[in-house]
Amino acid sequence: MLSVITNVGLDHTAILGDTLSAIAGEKAGILRAGRPAVTGIDAALLPILEATGVDLWVLGREATVQADSLGWAGWQVRLTVRGKALNFQTPLLGRHGAENAALAALAGLRLGVPEAAIQSGAAHTRWPGRLELLPFGSGRRVLLDGAHNPDGARALGEALRGLGVGPVPFVFGATREKDIAGVIHALEPLMSEAILTRSVHSPRAADPAELAPCSRCLCG
Repeated sequence: MLSVITNVGLDHTAILGDTLSAIAGEKAGILRAGRPAVTGIDAALLPILEATGVDLWVLGREATVQADSLGWAGWQVRLTVRGKALNFQTPLLGRHGAENAALAALAGLRLGVPEAAIQSGAAHTRWPGRLELLPFGSGRRVLLDGAHNPDGARALGEALRGLGVGPVPFVFGATREKDIAGVIHALEPLMSEAILTRSVHSPRAADPAELAPCSRCLCG
């Protein structure tokens, strides 16, 4: 009925390819000629998707997004589609959260979902493990985030800066096949210290001693 491609980053390269174009080509495999789809993909990669003959709406082309930060409460979003505006709030943090919510709303509009249902769904969205905010007492906050490639880590870093978060302690673990050095490089400026750990439940988890070194890392 509808396909959604958010964006493309370098991840799972052993399977999908080692360039953005190759990965976009693999993701385009879900598209069908003449069928509706929405995307927030970079403009340079659009020809790869459009070559499938898909009926594609693109954030920044058929739809535009204005997002105003509400701080820790999320975003106020205005999605304008072919001259008609839809306003909603989302508790998702980070500008990428606002853009993902806008893309989901655009998908809802293409499916004929009522605007009130889209607004309600956006307002009640929860995304465990992605900038998930946990209360920690005494006014302190703990954020859980599963950023596992450099693009995700940069988005996390931008979100933290946007929230006014200065250097803070990180508890960090990763699986062996990820670009660990790239992730840490993106996040290191925000670290007051990094406590390196691993999941005992995953055979793919990197030993803390194997993780890419950084000036603020502590193995544990």
